[in-house]
Amino acid sequence: MNRYYLKRLLSAVFIIAIIVGGVFISYDIVGNTFRFYYFLFYVVGCIIIIPTLLRIYWYIKLKRETRKPSKLTEVYIDHAKELVTDKEKILTKIVSTIRELGGEIIEKYLDQVPRVIFYFPNEHKYNFFHRTTVKVLSVNELVIDTMMKADYPLAFSIKRKRGMKSDTGDDVDLPSSSEFYIFHSNHHSFYETLLEKEEINKMLIDMKEDLKQFTLNRKFAEARIRNSEKVSTYLELLAKLYEELLLKDFDDLEVEEILCYQCDSVFEANEETCNQCDAHRPTCKVCLLDLKPSEKNIVVKTPCCETYAHKKHLITWLELNSKCPNCKTDLFLWLRGLKQNNQG
Repeated sequence: MNRYYLKRLLSAVFIIAIIVGGVFISYDIVGNTFRFYYFLFYVVGCIIIIPTLLRIYWYIKLKRETRKPSKLTEVYIDHAKELVTDKEKILTKIVSTIRELGGEIIEKYLDQVPRVIFYFPNEHKYNFFHRTTVKVLSVNELVIDTMMKADYPLAFSIKRKRGMKSDTGDDVDLPSSSEFYIFHSNHHSFYETLLEKEEINKMLIDMKEDLKQFTLNRKFAEARIRNSEKVSTYLELLAKLYEELLLKDFDDLEVEEILCYQCDSVFEANEETCNQCDAHRPTCKVCLLDLKPSEKNIVVKTPCCETYAHKKHLITWLELNSKCPNCKTDLFLWLRGLKQNNQG
């Protein structure tokens, strides 16, 4: 237990003990009566005596510790550390990393979900980021949301494979990042080009233990990572992806609007819920990409929580892990029927 909370618990127990002691002294067992004046004198005595004793204790303690200023400083530093949560410590590291990279902090929040919003100046190499937010969901999960200045007609996702071996072995040749991640894109040649880039391939492999998933949807990028020390590596990876986007010709890529599957309202690039019916954005839970209206015939909903997914992607997922990718309900029996319908 944290020492700070332990002290508070002991203080509460001490106060309760004083009250119980006062009631015990003030109660006349023989006459079965409660002597209120005895209790009042007892409380007044405690109010006067206890603070006086504490004052004397702290006076003696400080007198001793002022002979060793370094020790006194350590006492206050340790106390301050106890008041800071693990999430806030991680956020402090992230803020330090951003400033080292040359980023400018816009806002910093220390609440239930500590987060920081920042951007990079126009002369910086990361100036194509419009605004970036880092949220600390837990000690082992950070979410990095980035909005880029340019809009690209591209949907792209990377997801870490489940149960993959983290050890790359002693081979001299660098393995492919496809051994550790599942790639999906509406522009097939895009991620094939990425895998051919040795620098990007190396970055993805270096982050194989920490990058859980990454999604690029037009000009919005989101990543979930496990280690705050990988924030700078991720930003560098995003910069390399941006360089590849500049080299690509997307004129031949047909852009299809994302419509609500319930009321056919148009979704903007950054909207998560429908403005008309409050339905969630149609997104495949497996590949993390948006579901287009033309894909309705290859999309299914799970029976447990009605989560959307591409039929083939969901079959592949359930063959490796029989539980729903959203609510973790066992769908082993439902999978058999899904496969039969898919064959038909």
